[in-house]
Amino acid sequence: MIAAAPLHFQTTRSFSLAAGPASRTFTMRERSGVILVNRITVPRGVRAYVVATIPKLAGAGVQSWPTPRDPTLACTHDRGRLACRQGEEWCPMPQATWHFRLVKLRGPAGTVRVDYRVAPPPP
Repeated sequence: MIAAAPLHFQTTRSFSLAAGPASRTFTMRERSGVILVNRITVPRGVRAYVVATIPKLAGAGVQSWPTPRDPTLACTHDRGRLACRQGEEWCPMPQATWHFRLVKLRGPAGTVRVDYRVAPPPP
């Protein structure tokens, strides 16, 4: 059985963005552990990326378009949406407030969702 995450940890943020370029900055408090989920979900046709950092310590990113140069990026289509998940090495991370920068380069209006989860690795 998986225990529910404490309420003070947030692993998902969603933004309704207008058509065309846009950006948002935000933070999420994460527990210590390894990066288990690093995913962006966008409407079909949107090009966007997210950079997540613990300032002066660690960073990770994900983008909404596949590239042959990055075999650890996996994207799936479902009901007009594209979800891209970046594979991450399991490097230990401290409990911290992560800083995020979401950049939408182009595309139609819609909701962009960022999922980011740091937790102990599964057994």
